[in-house]
Amino acid sequence: MDRPRTTAFYRKHLPHWEVENGVYFITIRLHGTLPREVELELKRMAGEIARTDGKRKQALQRKIFLTMEKWLDASRENRFLGEPAVAAMVMASIRNLRERGIWNVVEYAIMPNHVHLFVQFTEGTLWRNMINFKRWTGRRAVRILEWGQGPFWEEEWFDHWARSERECVRIIEYIRRNPVKAGLVNDYREWPYGLWNEAKLLGE
Repeated sequence: MDRPRTTAFYRKHLPHWEVENGVYFITIRLHGTLPREVELELKRMAGEIARTDGKRKQALQRKIFLTMEKWLDASRENRFLGEPAVAAMVMASIRNLRERGIWNVVEYAIMPNHVHLFVQFTEGTLWRNMINFKRWTGRRAVRILEWGQGPFWEEEWFDHWARSERECVRIIEYIRRNPVKAGLVNDYREWPYGLWNEAKLLGE
């Protein structure tokens, strides 16, 4: 892959880098899924990213993601995405955006408290499309669950654009391994809430 042209760079608690024709690994999680001390540590590391560059920045970004993922996989709190009706709704929303030409979906997995997406946007920006996706699915989930406990999704998300074909393969493998690593199934194909089981669960 040639290095693509940057189209946007902005920072909330985490940095977000959008590039031309980027293929993005995105993780969104439910609100309140991490202990406060972990949240504070992630914010501290994110602040450090703003003051560094190069390999140190990449190492910090990876540490932030792995720390977040470790806690999410171990947590038994706020696992509402594991509810079949909610998971099916999120899967249907992902497919709907693909059919509308908003994004191309390479892979995804809906975990009990977070979602991994590996997508390329064909219309709009990463920021706007993710805001819309979270707003739409959050409202639907609230109705399904009769939710009354504040926000459904965490405000921010982790995103990273794939730098090479080799990295694309690693991201796909990581997403598929996540249900196994979290102790939910022995083989990723047994986990119902992934692209690999979309047609089976939702129909053609």
